[in-house]
Amino acid sequence: MRDNGLDFSVSAQAPYDDKTLAAFMASHRYDGIIFLGQSQFHDGLNALAHGTRPFVVWGVESKDQQYCSVGSDNHEGGLCATRHLIANGRTRIAFIGQAAPITSAQTRLSQLADRMAGYKAALAEAGLLSDLTAIQSAATGKQAGADAVAHLIATGRKFDAIVATSDLVAVGAIDCLLAHGLTVPGDVAVIGYDDDEIAKLVRPPLTTIRQDAIIAGQLLVSKLLRAMAGYQVKSERLPTELVVRDSCGGGLEPGNMTARTAKTKT
Repeated sequence: MRDNGLDFSVSAQAPYDDKTLAAFMASHRYDGIIFLGQSQFHDGLNALAHGTRPFVVWGVESKDQQYCSVGSDNHEGGLCATRHLIANGRTRIAFIGQAAPITSAQTRLSQLADRMAGYKAALAEAGLLSDLTAIQSAATGKQAGADAVAHLIATGRKFDAIVATSDLVAVGAIDCLLAHGLTVPGDVAVIGYDDDEIAKLVRPPLTTIRQDAIIAGQLLVSKLLRAMAGYQVKSERLPTELVVRDSCGGGLEPGNMTARTAKTKT
């Protein structure tokens, strides 16, 4: 934005339905807007797509979408994470994370739902059970991961691996596993999502699915600037990348996504 001589501001207000979205647009006279997330007001964004205010969205693309979005391939991310665990001999793989309650109509626009669908697809192709899901809707971040693992342990569920919906959730899961005397990756292998800085700092360093936030940000801004200039812009889905560290014990598997091994200094 700076390179183009434009001001950039971040709004702390978060519309949560079509009514509050309309109120937000009426009270904020920005020349262009980037929305982060869309599932709770997808229909409202479709209606706004026919207006004069340019905007783009970070989120999942859907078939009936009439606005431009940029997002990563969450289904492939969940698929690749789970395939990696299966290739390393894990057979009881839990999917855990934090999720706000969503309606059935919003499920198709949920990044979490896409990641879980990829997880289930990988288990299905390997002939494994997919009954080890532990979604914590009340907590966020590390606490969600810890709560989910504590629930699995308390209910006697047997699992040897975890696919987490974010790196923070994965870190919380690891903390809880260690607190219960389990080893990572010896007893339970763990994969996160996002490749945040914490993934390199946690012990053991976290295997994760990387989303390139820099490229995503550049695409969102460039598409918005073109829309502001009167051009039609198309949605785009970005690939994800498996980053292998110590929390899964290493090893790679063939797949549709790029996999790289990150070496960690100790």
